[in-house]
Amino acid sequence: MKQFILVKDGTEELARWDRAMPREFRIPGTKIDVHLADENWTSANKDAEGNDLEGPQFSIKVEDVDEPVVEQPVPIARTYRADLWRRATEAEINTIETALASKPKKMQRLFADVQWLQHDDPLFTQLKAGFVQAFGQERADELLAPSSE
Repeated sequence: MKQFILVKDGTEELARWDRAMPREFRIPGTKIDVHLADENWTSANKDAEGNDLEGPQFSIKVEDVDEPVVEQPVPIARTYRADLWRRATEAEINTIETALASKPKKMQRLFADVQWLQHDDPLFTQLKAGFVQAFGQERADELLAPSSE
């Protein structure tokens, strides 16, 4: 990736652009407007007639820099409730509904109203513990396995 750096007097960095420079800009702290015909511009030290300007000297440095590494977020596993119902037998569905009926209303509503069960949610941990108790670890893992997107 290229970075374009506007420099004053060879050392003071005034601005930095990634990939491309704007075609028109004002040099910060001055009344000098720059109009670029192409990216090969290297100096803003002349006026409109081509005469050398008095005062600070401005130039553009071009640097090749490594692309920043963007870490991709780890997707959070989720089980769609529809998949849970497809995987469960009629007897397991009856067991789940009976167990839910004994839980506080808040947990009942949360389970009933969501489209999916997000595996990083604290309520999922409670739900899975109940499934393990009712069906054993292996079957609980099968019923609550993450859905394929």
